[in-house]
Amino acid sequence: MTKILAKELKGMKITANCVAPWPVATELFFAGKTEETIQKFVDVVPFGW
Repeated sequence: MTKILAKELKGMKITANCVAPWPVATELFFAGKTEETIQKFVDVVPFGW
């Protein structure tokens, strides 16, 4: 949806951005975290992992 909005607003000097309301499972997210810490994040994500 963000990509479509960005295309619609092209040339109007308006940008479209997207923010994830919870952590995203990327290498950066997992770096330096214990399994226990990761599980705490997973437990609070309403849609599961």
